Amino acid sequence: MRELMGDEVLDAVEKLKVVAAEAGLTTAQLAIAWVLRRPEVSSVIVGASSSAQLAENVAASGIRLDHDRIAAAEAIMSVAAV
Repeated sequence: MRELMGDEVLDAVEKLKVVAAEAGLTTAQLAIAWVLRRPEVSSVIVGASSSAQLAENVAASGIRLDHDRIAAAEAIMSVAAV
């Protein structure tokens, strides 16, 4: 099992930030939209420490990721899978 805060995982997070920014999203919004795209998932449990974070998370529920963004995120995560 890889170290959760190892360089490989941290590098993947930085790459995901780029994918998210290219779509005009935060990394959290990308992650939530990625999970919610699955037909077997009806909701996502998220945490928020401020009303701004809550609003950001809620906004992700309406985001539809295109095939290229999904493929990019999955390629990045497959390299850093723990």
